[in-house]
Amino acid sequence: MKRLLKSHFDFTDERLFNMSLNSNSITNIRVGDRLYGVDCLSDGKYLITEFITEFELTEEEFKIISSKR
Repeated sequence: MKRLLKSHFDFTDERLFNMSLNSNSITNIRVGDRLYGVDCLSDGKYLITEFITEFELTEEEFKIISSKR
């Protein structure tokens, strides 16, 4: 396991990962070239959904669409 985002907490990667998995929000993970959303259900099981990106934008293109929010 490798953390991709910098954390402001002084926890191990494993502890942060487990906290994220058990939170109320979906945890996004990358396995090789595949992307997954992992959601912890109320019964303790995980709902894992693979998502596939359809487009890749440059930063300039992204700024144009993000300014229209």
